[in-house]
Amino acid sequence: MRRPWQLQFRLRTLLIAALFLPPLIAIQYRHWRDGKLWQDLQVAKQRRDDSLVAWRITYDAVTSGKTAASQETAAQQRYYAARQDVEEAVKALRDRYGNSEQDLVRAMQTRQRQK
Repeated sequence: MRRPWQLQFRLRTLLIAALFLPPLIAIQYRHWRDGKLWQDLQVAKQRRDDSLVAWRITYDAVTSGKTAASQETAAQQRYYAARQDVEEAVKALRDRYGNSEQDLVRAMQTRQRQK
């Protein structure tokens, strides 16, 4: 008995999809992961900059006698933690693209061209 043509078409389509989809998914995952590395760096830099501004405001308040020195210490610790996050994000990029500055610049230029 012959199978209906719709079933044959569906099976053929499934086989073709099984052949082509995994590489496409891998490529999309790689693009997503690369974008996430760059986004993590931008978020870490923004957090570092914000914590530096907060530390400066707290420092000025401590020197004028408006707040306690413990608040400045807490702000300082937040800044150093945020700076460590930036260093880790840069390390992740260096692990992905290469350890030299030229490799990072090349990767950044490639990313900007792809946008």
